[in-house]
Amino acid sequence: MNRLRLPQPLLSNALRAPGGGILLFFGTLALFFDVIFRGRVFFYGDLALYFLPELVFLRDELLAGRIPLWNPYVNCGQPFVGNPQTWPLYPSTLLLLLFSAPKAVALSTALHVLWASLGMQAFLRTRNLGTVAATLGAVAFAFGGAFVSKAQFPNMLQAMSWLPWLLWGIERLLAKNTRGRVAALGLFVGLALLAAHAQVTLMQLYLAVAWVIFRLVSIPRRERLGVFGALTLAALLGLGLALAQLLPVIEYAGTSTRPHLGLREANRFYLPWKELWLLVAPNAFGNPAFSGGWTGKGNFWEPCCYIGLIPLGLAFCGRGSRELKFWIGAALICFWLALGRWAGLFTLAFYVLPGVKQFHDPARWLYLGTFALAVLAAQGLERVRVKEPVKWGLVLLAIADTVFFARSLHPTCDPSELSGFAQAPPLTGRVFHLRPYEAWKYIAPYKHYSEVSLTKLFAQPTPNMLLGSHTRQAGGYEPVARREVTNALKALGELPEEPAKLTSTQQAQLEALGVERIVGIKSEHTLTQPAPLIQMAGERVVASRPGEWVLAPESSEPAEVIVRESFASGWRAWADGTPLSITSAPPIFMRVSVPPGTKRLVFRYEPLSWRVGVFLSGGAGCILVAFMMVSLRKRVWRS
Repeated sequence: MNRLRLPQPLLSNALRAPGGGILLFFGTLALFFDVIFRGRVFFYGDLALYFLPELVFLRDELLAGRIPLWNPYVNCGQPFVGNPQTWPLYPSTLLLLLFSAPKAVALSTALHVLWASLGMQAFLRTRNLGTVAATLGAVAFAFGGAFVSKAQFPNMLQAMSWLPWLLWGIERLLAKNTRGRVAALGLFVGLALLAAHAQVTLMQLYLAVAWVIFRLVSIPRRERLGVFGALTLAALLGLGLALAQLLPVIEYAGTSTRPHLGLREANRFYLPWKELWLLVAPNAFGNPAFSGGWTGKGNFWEPCCYIGLIPLGLAFCGRGSRELKFWIGAALICFWLALGRWAGLFTLAFYVLPGVKQFHDPARWLYLGTFALAVLAAQGLERVRVKEPVKWGLVLLAIADTVFFARSLHPTCDPSELSGFAQAPPLTGRVFHLRPYEAWKYIAPYKHYSEVSLTKLFAQPTPNMLLGSHTRQAGGYEPVARREVTNALKALGELPEEPAKLTSTQQAQLEALGVERIVGIKSEHTLTQPAPLIQMAGERVVASRPGEWVLAPESSEPAEVIVRESFASGWRAWADGTPLSITSAPPIFMRVSVPPGTKRLVFRYEPLSWRVGVFLSGGAGCILVAFMMVSLRKRVWRS
């Protein structure tokens, strides 16, 4: 009897293809063993100080059936959807419906590392590299220090994971211009934008544009215009998909202090020349997870650039092809930028390249630099003439090396240790911290992780922690603060460490901001006459939620109502359904004149940028779905 025999190359490829993905999956499990199998969570640094409190607030609002447009609990109130550090429309937000905020962030981190590795493998396969070489490149990038070290910044890690998928989408579209591939690239662009890290998006834009220009040169001239048009359409559809978030962000950015960074301020964390040794020996200057601690300049995670010794060595084994030169150039330029203003190139980019002067930390260009090195490593392994089992052995060693190092990057804790987010006592007025950054000593020591103390962190109402108990703050820890609020707080002058040393003028200014409780480093003080959140004779609060006040004025005479939420352009007011004009009330609040006999007064934050953005995003989403359906229909008919 004749047996069915599959062609040998087809059988070999079928068995080999999933091998790389399986290794990446198990490598991710090993990297996040404590999170996946022991139920532990991340907490270090900005994660506990900023992101987890914000996500606790977002989760509460989502479970109440609302997308929060306004956050009333920080800086006398500020936009939430427009805040460039939040991502309420990104898919990982759905995890908050199933898990607590710390658990959702930990799982999202693991999923994005796996997603980045699979994307890198897919992109390298489009460049005619074998599965084993593509897998090595994926390990070097996704398990490497420049990527994994950003786990304390969830939005940064999310955005970074999309770079290989963007390049994969570009390659697929260059190979064949179809509606389905335009839609796929547009979807990737939209999700990369919704991941909510503008600095990473800017870096991706520069690399993607350089790659497109590089690739278009190799395409026949008669085809370039059509391909360029398809790429532009995909970019516009992705941009449109993200406009519901981007338009409020643009509006918010125009009122923030961030556009005014100087070169010295932007040069905060960079890669010193001597720390280039971190490419070869990631613990050459110590490690905060070890007893000796970190002895390098600044912190440990920004200059982290280790991709593994094997990938680094193979990066020097590629052939002198045109594409090899592109990635060598990309790596050199990005590492040069990472050296900061002292090396010159970052200074030039700061003044010449659009967008660069809006962001801190030249060391973050290592993200693109290590990506380029990972591509070079894959090309190097492809060229090395050894048997395939040996190559797979090198991949396994690279996984072991990078995972062993990456596991030391972030301490974990039991989720119960973070229960203090919702345990602060509720207050009628606001809280103000004299030293809002003092908590860094407890939760983000640069030198030793052993100095971290969650007990000290929750011992008093730390900035932003109060979001969990829905307690309002006049200040807070906000990397991108609104200019009006920042100026109002600067008007307080130099503040002492303890409330007892405040001058009477400073106390009066804080009372005008509605502050009831002042928190110092070692002591607290309660003010006796804080201005009320709602100021009007005989008013009654019918309902209140983030971004909305419903009042019953109960006055037969014309009256003035002051709402002590910071005034932003998206606030609107109605008296019995009739729109009212909102004016500014010193120092940063809202005021309306209420007609006599008004029964119901409503304040609501509904920025036009949000409403227009939702409409445009919906339209772009419909076009993407239509393109995908047309492409799918053609595939079905062909089959």
